[in-house]
Amino acid sequence: MGTLDALIPPPTMHHLPVLGGLAAFLLLFFLSYAGMLLVSTAASLLVPKGGDPWMGGALARLTGSTWVPPVVFGILPFLTLAFLMGQVFHGEVFPVARMLFLLLPAFLLAFGLLLAYQRGLDPRLGGAGAAVLLLSLAGLTSVLDLGFLPEHWGFVETPLPHLFSVSVAVHLAALLLLSVLATGGAVLYFYFRWSERKLEGEERSLIFLRNLGAGMALGGGLLLPLVLVWDLYTLPFQALSDRGFALAAAMVVLLMLSSLLAFTMLKNAHARFAACVFGSALVLFGLQAFRTVDLQAAANREHAILAAMESAALRAEETARREDLMAASIVVDVALGEQIFNERCTACHQFDRKVVGPPYNQVLPKYRDRLGDLEAFIRKPVKVDPAYPAMPALGLSLGEVKSVAKYLMEHGEAQR
Repeated sequence: MGTLDALIPPPTMHHLPVLGGLAAFLLLFFLSYAGMLLVSTAASLLVPKGGDPWMGGALARLTGSTWVPPVVFGILPFLTLAFLMGQVFHGEVFPVARMLFLLLPAFLLAFGLLLAYQRGLDPRLGGAGAAVLLLSLAGLTSVLDLGFLPEHWGFVETPLPHLFSVSVAVHLAALLLLSVLATGGAVLYFYFRWSERKLEGEERSLIFLRNLGAGMALGGGLLLPLVLVWDLYTLPFQALSDRGFALAAAMVVLLMLSSLLAFTMLKNAHARFAACVFGSALVLFGLQAFRTVDLQAAANREHAILAAMESAALRAEETARREDLMAASIVVDVALGEQIFNERCTACHQFDRKVVGPPYNQVLPKYRDRLGDLEAFIRKPVKVDPAYPAMPALGLSLGEVKSVAKYLMEHGEAQR
């Protein structure tokens, strides 16, 4: 496990700009599923036992009761996220991939316990699974928060060194409140608006469940803005950015709209706006995920510049290596070079007189014993003599460049 970060390859030039977006997308999937699973389990354990017996089961199975959701929305996004975060912080002393993989067994245990709870509704399994999942999410929040604090990376000696801090508590509270909002919206949408899962039962229990969903959405929507303001107050200075403030402001506006819709449904005893509230909650999860990644990027601008420089250097080395291998395997064809000269070069060049460009008998002697320089000029022409226009790029392959350069040098020597 200690060499895990060393096994993750550095990002390429094309990969580097999209790493943040991919990480945010995976966080959206994982955090929305894990948060709703935790809140729906807790709600199923806390609902009154005197109502219809299906109520606790309906809440417990809100996110599904098969192995597919934990794998598709939990395990796979988490594994991919660990790999991508390792690339985002590649070359740093912050062992983010190793720390995330250390959390994987805890998430697997939590998902297993809660899957068993959804099938048998044993409260001991539900309570244990919810507790393990809560602690696992706290650990994940701790690791993500360390991404804002590059000054702490050199002192990371334990798996979760940042667990007991104010910022972790704030971000965990934001995640839980957002999960409460999303769970309330999901209860209203899946059980009162979606025909395939619409519940039927005693009217009193249905009213209770509908009010519970609307109340959860309203409570989460009203409390989360306070936590977001607290979050902005506690963030380190280097993590702040204009885009981070804009994302927080957009979240507050969307939360107010969601709260208004939830209040309307609660007051008028209907679930007409359930899809809007649930959809808003998912959008808020996405905004929070992108905000997390953006805050990490703002705190690590220097690392991003160094990573881009390293990626460019590695790409140049790889390109040079491939060109050397290609050059070693290319057979130079002087006849092909003569054909290219007659088709592509004679419009601007002759050996003994000026046309558009200078005569070759004045230029080629400069490249005697420097055939590689002539090949490089033909591949990527640059303006040399201000008396002549710049030579356009011919778009020749490496073999064609070598062939025409060889022909020019041989024919030029013959002309002398």
